[in-house]
Amino acid sequence: MGGRELNEICAGADPALASLEVLDLVLARGLQVLPAFETQGGPYRRRRGSAFDNLGQVALQRADPAVRATAAALYVAQMASRRGRMEKLCVSMNSLAS
Repeated sequence: MGGRELNEICAGADPALASLEVLDLVLARGLQVLPAFETQGGPYRRRRGSAFDNLGQVALQRADPAVRATAAALYVAQMASRRGRMEKLCVSMNSLAS
């Protein structure tokens, strides 16, 4: 699912444009991308993805391509991190139940 969401958030921008320099700008701006951009599965499939910064809602399609690519990379990394934590929790809970 991460690949489809990455492409949706990039909105035509090359994902290779993501960089640490732009990440500093994204974080300073307070840009947050909230799930979900893919409706075929996952815990947020019934919610439409959106983006906000310090000034309010952001239309990602209008943002600079490097900002879109960097925000998309950060979003996918955070979603993957969340999934990893949930999988570890489930494994731990299963081992306690045995």
